[in-house]
Amino acid sequence: MVMQQGAVTSETVTALPGERLFLFSAISRPGNSGGPVMSEDGYVVGLCNVDARGEYCPTGAFSPHYCGIPGQIVVDAVRSLGPGIQLPFEDYE
Repeated sequence: MVMQQGAVTSETVTALPGERLFLFSAISRPGNSGGPVMSEDGYVVGLCNVDARGEYCPTGAFSPHYCGIPGQIVVDAVRSLGPGIQLPFEDYE
């Protein structure tokens, strides 16, 4: 496992109407999408999503930032599936 140090740099940005994301500064590479963004205490605060590519920096000055899906949105989505849903997973057996 490889971990990158960074910080949440903006708690809420809107990419599309009704779509809430947050920005973080830890380097995220292709293949990291869907992986966890963790707090110093080991809590999952969200999921890696996409490179921000300067889209959310109104001043024009930009350093690499990456978008994450807030953890609460993921929790709400899973709960909305209902108790009978079975999510597939790989058990490598």
